[in-house]
Amino acid sequence: MKWMAAAGLCLIAGLIIWGEYKAAKEQRSRLAILVITASAFVLAVTLLINPELPGPTEFMNLMFDGLSKRFGLQ
Repeated sequence: MKWMAAAGLCLIAGLIIWGEYKAAKEQRSRLAILVITASAFVLAVTLLINPELPGPTEFMNLMFDGLSKRFGLQ
């Protein structure tokens, strides 16, 4: 069942890239569309396969925890 959802995500990402790529005129815009959509697709499939992975909020807390303790914000 997860592979059906992954195939659906692939189809949706492909449609987004196809539609937006045609509408974008500049090469930089097209590259940005490809990079952002591809990274969101990889993240979505990764979370589909392993939903127990920590979210982005926990990653930010890990990164800035020492900094906030140093400045006395906690």
